[in-house]
Amino acid sequence: MRRWTQECNENHPNCQERADKGFLPTRLLDVTRNEDRVYLVQSNTHDIRKPYATLSYSWGRVEFTRLQVDVLRSFVQEGIPVSDVPKSIQEAIAATRMIGLQYIWIDSLCIIQDSPEDWSIEASLMLQVYRNSFVNFAATDTAGADGGMFRKRNPRALFDAECQGQPNSRIFGNAIWRIVPKALWGEHVLSASLNTRGWVFQERLLSPRLLHFTKDQVFWDCATMSACETFPGGLPQPLDTGSNDRYWRWKLQDSSNLNFFLPTVVDQSLEQFWRNAIRTYSVCRLTVRQDKLIAIWGIVRFLIGALRERYADGMWERNLEEQLAWYVVGTQQGDGRASERPSGVDIPTWSWASVDGEIVLPDRFAAVRDYQVVSHDGTQIIFNL
Repeated sequence: MRRWTQECNENHPNCQERADKGFLPTRLLDVTRNEDRVYLVQSNTHDIRKPYATLSYSWGRVEFTRLQVDVLRSFVQEGIPVSDVPKSIQEAIAATRMIGLQYIWIDSLCIIQDSPEDWSIEASLMLQVYRNSFVNFAATDTAGADGGMFRKRNPRALFDAECQGQPNSRIFGNAIWRIVPKALWGEHVLSASLNTRGWVFQERLLSPRLLHFTKDQVFWDCATMSACETFPGGLPQPLDTGSNDRYWRWKLQDSSNLNFFLPTVVDQSLEQFWRNAIRTYSVCRLTVRQDKLIAIWGIVRFLIGALRERYADGMWERNLEEQLAWYVVGTQQGDGRASERPSGVDIPTWSWASVDGEIVLPDRFAAVRDYQVVSHDGTQIIFNL
């Protein structure tokens, strides 16, 4: 882990840009004062000049120690016993120490959980918190905070089977070939439990570097390369299926990208990114459905700066009427199934965010098109005007 982070920090030009080198989260955890405790520090009262890590994990349904108003002073002055926090947080603290960092930001311990005002302020800062972190630890293979990140495994399993090619083979030749699963990245990272969570979607894209702790091994991901313990120097083609994430991680990291927009030009790559992002995000799960729009606010804030247009309830100002043609996969071809609209969610019904399901957004800058209006059973609807 330390070798990956050091190599990236020193030798990856695409990973060097940080959006705001002067930004610090409101609170951080100092993991170096005491082996058995971590201390909450407030950035406005401490001279913090060192980088910090972040943690992506699923809380699960088990109650555990969290920052609340009545324990804020205690967390600062007396610290938090490491034994009091769930296993995923314990091991994130250990990983922070392993790679030589002093600070880590963890939402449950750095946001006052029983203060709606503090939660609202801190939620709006997620873009800066993750974008300016040094590395993000992802408890990728666990569905709850008590599941941990580290796994007992057989080290030999990291080294795949090999086969010797035959000299007379036109395809393989006289070479040694490694036999590896084709869906290594997809199976271990993209399809893992953590990456089906709504809040984690933007955390994965905004973080400059990630260490994924999966069921079998640790995976590395930054704007330059994806790697794992089996292939520490980088995943070879065609196993490297994280290139799209890498491209957008670089784009979201480089502060100069916030100023590239020309008023007369539509950046189709950003438009395509938004449509792809919503299609992926819309199938992610949220414990609190009211978080549906705030959980991607970090990405939206970047796009507001890049596109320089107004945004509300999942929709952009320009060509708003085109965006109303969104649909839920499985409901547009007459199968008769209506999408589910969550109760108690205060989102306009014309917004894609008002329903659950895999959302497809239209191209709002497409050429002129003809539409045919049909009902859910596929019957054409004719208007007499």
